[in-house]
Order: sequence, then C-alpha cells, then structure tokens
Amino acid sequence: MALFGKARPRPIADFDMGLDPGWQGVDAGSQDWPASVAGALGLTAAQREPLEYQLGVIQSRVAELDELGSQSLVWIPETAPDHVRCTLTMAIRPRHDAGPESYAAVLAAEEADGTIEQSYDVVRSWTAEVDAGPMACAYYLITYAPGGEEVPHSEARAVYRVFPPQSSEDFEIVFSTQDLADFADFVEVTTNYLTTLTVVLGK
Repeated sequence: MALFGKARPRPIADFDMGLDPGWQGVDAGSQDWPASVAGALGLTAAQREPLEYQLGVIQSRVAELDELGSQSLVWIPETAPDHVRCTLTMAIRPRHDAGPESYAAVLAAEEADGTIEQSYDVVRSWTAEVDAGPMACAYYLITYAPGGEEVPHSEARAVYRVFPPQSSEDFEIVFSTQDLADFADFVEVTTNYLTTLTVVLGK
C-alpha cells in the first residue's frame, strides 16, 4: 500500500500476447530479411517472388516509421504461406489521461492524409474490457491512391489502445490487412488476440 493511500502509476516493463504460429517479427535493418523469410517456407520460385516483394514493401514502411519502442510483425500462416495475411504493430504509449471513452472519440475523428490516402472510413469506434484493462477501439477501411508505380489498394485496420490499471503508460496495437477475404470477421479475430494480452508493470 502506498504511504498516502494512492499507488504511484508505474510504467509498462513487459507484455505478452498469445499469437498463432506464423507471426514473424519484421527486421527493418536487414536487406536479406524478405528473402530469408520467403525461403524458409518451402515455396516454389514463382511463389517466393511476390511474397518477397510484399515483405520488402512492409519492411520499407516499418523502417520509415522508425518508431522507438515499437514492434512490427507479419502473419504468414503455415497452411497458406503464399502471402502476408496481416500485419501488426505494437507500441507502448504515454497514458492518455482522459481515459478510454475520450480516446475512442479521438480514434473516431481520424481523417485521411491527403498525400497518400483517398478515403478514410471510420466504420465504428467503441470501448471494451479485457483482462489487461479497459480499451478504446476503432475499425477503419482505408483506400490508398499513391503516386508513382504503386498500385492503388484498400486496407482494413483495427486499432486498440489498452489502459492497464495503475500504469503510467498505455499499450497500443494496430492490425492491418489488404485481404479481408482471409477473415470471416476481422474485428472479432483481432479482438480475440487482445483477450490474451498480459502486461507487467515496472517499479
């Protein structure tokens, strides 16, 4: 018990989430990472080439973010290893003092970046509770219209920010996919991962 009856908020020291086999960390600093991942999956040369390209694009985007303390992963199921099904980025954030309800409103107010995004549709935002704490959530459908040779594409994105009790920090995770056909319910699948989240607070 704290001396004056109120515990001092503590930082997040560690976290863990029950991810399926097939989730692999993105090595943003290795030129060989795309070829190494694709080569380990036992694919034909024709299958490896588009997967290596996709992994290279993801790797470049992660490197551009260059966000201290963040961790990005890709999901390539062993049963269907021909392309990346989903990406996720996990990060520890400073505590949003106004709480989950307020942050859900922030997520609902997200708008398109006119430089690369053609539309940014907030499908819904909501709050929920998992064992690790209350959380603010949002689900987006985004259409990109980039310049150059890159082909326009759409993306589904689910954002979750967990507010662990007695913590001075929040835990944020962002799931993205360009192929909703791989998911019966993208929000349900990603929310289920959050139910496995455990957070350890430091001193």
